[in-house]
Order: sequence, then C-alpha cells, then structure tokens
Amino acid sequence: MIGNFFNSARLVFEIALVIGAIVLVYWWNPLNIFGGEATLQPTANIVSEIREMGELITAEYYGEVIASINEARLEIVDSSEIQDQSNRVYQQIIAEINNLKNFQNLPLDQKLQLADPEKQLKRRERKIMIHDAVSNQNILDKLIFLGEWEVSQGMEYHEEVLAFLYLKMKNSREILLEKPSQNQINDLLFYLYTHPNQEFWEINDFIDDLNQSRLANLSRKEAKKKLALIGRGTVKAGFDFGEINENTYHINEEVGELHFFGLTPKILNADINPWFIPEKGIPGFDILIANKRVNFKDSKKVKEYAVRKLTSNALKADIINQAERYGGETLMRLFSLLSGNEIKKVIFHHDKIISLTQHIAGDRFINYEEAKLFEMEVQREKYVIDSLKMAVDNRYNNQQLAQKKWETLGQMIQDLQQFEFEASERPYNYFSSFFYEMSMDSLIESKEFDDLVNFRAQLDQIGFMEDSLVGLWVKKDTLLLQSQFSANLSEIIQKELPAGRFVSKEITLQDWKNRVIENDIIKNMMIEDQIVKLQVFEDGPEIKEGMEDLLYPYQYSAHSWESWTSNAETISYREKTDSLILEEDSLKRFWVYDPDSSLFYQINLHLDAVMNKILIREKSLSGPFSFSGSNIVLLINPEKFNVNWESPLEVDWMTSSQAQEWTQFIRKLLYVRQRTHQKGPITKANEWFANKWENKSTLRDKFNW
Repeated sequence: MIGNFFNSARLVFEIALVIGAIVLVYWWNPLNIFGGEATLQPTANIVSEIREMGELITAEYYGEVIASINEARLEIVDSSEIQDQSNRVYQQIIAEINNLKNFQNLPLDQKLQLADPEKQLKRRERKIMIHDAVSNQNILDKLIFLGEWEVSQGMEYHEEVLAFLYLKMKNSREILLEKPSQNQINDLLFYLYTHPNQEFWEINDFIDDLNQSRLANLSRKEAKKKLALIGRGTVKAGFDFGEINENTYHINEEVGELHFFGLTPKILNADINPWFIPEKGIPGFDILIANKRVNFKDSKKVKEYAVRKLTSNALKADIINQAERYGGETLMRLFSLLSGNEIKKVIFHHDKIISLTQHIAGDRFINYEEAKLFEMEVQREKYVIDSLKMAVDNRYNNQQLAQKKWETLGQMIQDLQQFEFEASERPYNYFSSFFYEMSMDSLIESKEFDDLVNFRAQLDQIGFMEDSLVGLWVKKDTLLLQSQFSANLSEIIQKELPAGRFVSKEITLQDWKNRVIENDIIKNMMIEDQIVKLQVFEDGPEIKEGMEDLLYPYQYSAHSWESWTSNAETISYREKTDSLILEEDSLKRFWVYDPDSSLFYQINLHLDAVMNKILIREKSLSGPFSFSGSNIVLLINPEKFNVNWESPLEVDWMTSSQAQEWTQFIRKLLYVRQRTHQKGPITKANEWFANKWENKSTLRDKFNW
C-alpha cells in the first residue's frame, strides 16, 4: 500500500516536472518559435523593424531644366573627371620639359655617361641628341630620346591639351580640328622651354574649347539634328535603411541622444514623368525645338541627360543637408517609438573614415594608396577614441560614445577585409600594405629583412589587449594573425625577388666606360674628378634562407579549424604499441605520437592542409622520417618499417623553433577536438541556443521573420 503510494507520488512528480519544463520553455519562447508579439529591444530587433521600412524620403526638390542634344552629346553636367585628367597631362608635360632642362645643364661627360654609356649612338645622332643645344627643331626628338615623352603621350587628352596650348601660344581663337603636327608641337614645347614662367593654361577655357571641337567634328547628318526641351520633375533624398546595422547607431539613454555613424542621406530617386502634374495638366516635358532628323534614341538620350541635370541642380540647392536636417526630426520620433526611450537629439557623425570606407568598398577592390589612407585614418580614429576615454568632463557619456566608435571601427575593418588587394591572391588584411611596400621596388634589401625579423618578433610577443588595434583586424584570433603573416611572406618568397644589400663603391671613369661593374642594379651614381661613386646591389643568399625561417609552419583558417575539430573522422587515436607497422605511400594522412598520454593519433588530412607548403620539400618527403618538438613526435609518409619513437629522425628543412611551433599547433588541434567531442548533449544544446539567441536579428533578417 505504502509502496503503491510512493510509486504514484513519483509518477505525479515526474509528470509535474515535464509539464513545468514545457511551461518554462513556452514562457521563455526562444527565437519566438511559439509565436507571440515581438518585444522591442534597443539593438537587434530595432534594426529588423527599420530595415523593413526600406527607404525614408525626407527632402524633395521640384524644378525644371532645359536640355539640348548638343549638351547630351558632350555630357556637360559633370566635367570634373576631364578637368583632373587634362590637368595631369599639362603638369606632366611641364615636368618632362624641366627634366630635359636639368639634363642639358649637366657637364658634357656626365651627359654622355648617362645617355650613351656603351657608345652605341652614331656621331651625328650623338651630336643632335646630346651635344646640340635645345631648339624648336630638336626638342621633341630629345624628349623622345631621353624617354620622357612616352609618359604624357600615353595619357588621355594629350593631343587635345597640346592643341589648346598651341592656340593659346598663337593667341588664336580658332578651333584646331585636327591633332597638331610635329612642327607645331616642336614650336609649342620650345616656347614652354624658353618661357618657364609663362602661364596660359586655363582649365575652364580648355573645357569650352574641347566641347566646341567635339561639336565641330560631328558629321553633317548629326550636326543638322535639332532638339531642345524643358524637363520638369522631382528629386527625392533621404535614407536607405538597408544600410543600417547594430554598429550604425547608438542610443545614449542618459541624455536622450541618438548617434548615427555612417548613415547619411542620399539621392533616392530622380524622375521626369511624361506628365509632371497630371491633375493640373502640366507636362513633364515640353519640346522647344525639334526637327525630323531626330529619332527615338536621340530623344531618349536628351531626356536621360535632363534627369541628370535636374539631379545636379538639386545637389547645388543643398538637398542632402535638407534631407539630414528634416530626417533627424523624423528619426528622433521613430526611434523614440521603437526603443521606448525619449530621444531629444539626433547627431550624425560624418567621420572621414566612414566616408572613406564606403568609397573604398564601392568597387570591391583596394589599391595600395587606398589601404595606406585607410590605415592612417584608423590610427587617427584610435586617437579620437582614446581622447574620449580619457576625457574628464561628461565621462560616462564619452565612454559610451568611445565604445560605439570602437565597435564601428572594428566593423569597418572587417568589412574591407572581404575585398581584393592589388594583385595579391588573398584578401586585404593587417599585413597587406607592409608586404606590398617591401616588393614595390622588386628587391628585398637587408634593411627590409631586418624590419621583417622585428615584425616576426613582435608577433611572437603580441598580446590582445582590449584596446588593441590588432584585435580588431583578426578578432583576437592569434592563429589567424600568424597565418596571414606567413601567407603574405610566402607570396613574397614565391616571387623570387633578388635579395641582398647595396654596397658603396668607387671606380675610375675609364673603368666605368669599360663596364667593369656588370651588375645592372645600381643607384645614387655621381661623377666627381673622374671618379664614379655609386651603390651596387649584391646578392645575399642568407636573406632568402632567413625569410623561410621566419615562416610560421602551419596553415590555418577558422573555417577549416572548425571542420577539423567537429568532424569525428578527421582524427582517430589508439594506445601505442611497442612495434607499429604502418603502410602508406602518400601524404594523404600523417601520424602523431604523444608520449605524455601514450596515445597514437592518425590525422586524416593532407599534410599541406595543415603545414606551410613552402616548408614541405618533396625531396625530403620521399622517404620515411619523423621529428620531435615539445615532446611530441610527428611521422610523415612511412613505408613498412618499425617506428623508433624514442629516436626520431632529424630533418633540416625546418628550424627547431618552427618544429616546436608546429607541434604546439597540433597539440592545440588535438586538445580542441577532444573538448568538442567530450561535450554532452545538454552543453551542446545550450551553446546552440546561446549562439542563435545572440544572432537572432541576423536569422530574422535572413528568413524574413
């Protein structure tokens, strides 16, 4: 009787426990899997709600423009690119003329040594190119001979700039419809050579002349086309909420401030409808002039040009600033509603680094100049953040703002690391500009190697402090940082650039003429009292070998690491036997023995998946060998033989420190893999729910929850 009572009580308790667990899960409602109203949160859910809005129009411009077919042909709306390119052409021409002048001012013997060291020119050619003074008959030939002219000649608008300058020199108002002749170019260049202070380059006049010459060069059929119209329409500006994320804004609840980072108004729409205001009978387009020679394509081109001209007028009317001013009021009310906090002030942070990042990301490619500019702005932003942290006044609010700017900076760095950098095989990273600078002159000098050694030493000692910039680049992943260093260094090594140092030498002018020095890599050459002083590049094979010794020996990526540690078939182990016979003829797997645990591991990965490929020497891997480091033994490519674990073979293709680093990497891989597979189902479930809850907004956006 008593036993039945206790059994019944136990059953009731278990049923109550199950019901309680169900109620608890339903009440918790993770990820809203049981439905229910979404609660407003100050971060992730606000982003989801705002993104669903799409766009917010906060300013409109109504206007009209007159557009003609001639304007549409010339694309007059924005001539800034033409201005920049033509200015560069003019500056390059002046620089080439100045270089020629500097050459002419050298002593004759130096001119001969620089321009004709091997005496290949005939007497007449040497006289014209070197001995004769500059005149309007030979100046162009001299520029071509010295290799100066080819630079400006390859630039766009080169002939147009020469034509414009020639007409200015002649004080003519005519339009030169054909490219200038060689005699005309000679006359112009000699005039610029002899009148260095004469300034008649006017960029606006050049643009006008360029447009007139383009129209004058039209065919007779095209020139007879007449079309001009009035276009009336609207330009709308505001905010694109598709660009917003958790790092874009910050709410300071204490003072009721809403800060935006990188969210700026833009032109959202510009249009000229066939009927501008239908209810009032006002057409969008009114044709002023037209003839029968105009076709549909001409009309379409002029209308598209009218829209661009209307947009340009709207920008000149300050529509962007108006959109920000009125948008701030709307966003203030919107975020007050969504966050449940009263927003009293909206502040847009137009940080230079934000606009720079957006510009760089526009073409999804990063060149060296953009990278250096970005890294310089990162340092400046770090200085601003440190200043906010150290500020005494309004300390709490400044600390919050500093933390938000820090998170935004980290997001910008991570975003740019998705894009290509120059001609590199790998995306932009912390080391990209450093190694690009090293290879810019196609030489590896001893000083650069010393910098590389110091850099490697810093990486070995580096720690990820909370305010460390390095941590923003690799998210505190030290393995990723070191792997990226090796990947960039491997790319330099594979280029097989000459490595060595410049050595100062002095030789007689006669020896120089006889080409005693055969090395073509020289710099800083000068001639004094029949003595040639110069620096000669000498190979340094120890530098190339030293660069390989600086490589981290392992290959790593976060994705591969997760796959290796989660896949049960990647690593298998068993207790070591006294005599183990292994059969394997390839590098598809390798074996590791750990004397501390007396476990023998078979790692089912190709060796070059976990080891730096440059360090793998096929000649060394053709037979069985093993090596030890950090009290762990590695066995690669064994054939049938008994493994002597106590006396592993020595190898000469990896330094002792690299062997230690690689075995530490393997130890960490084994440790993480063991911990991963020892986790119980409850631990794994908790980690899964925690991860999903942390990234809830991302999931909602992905699946449109």
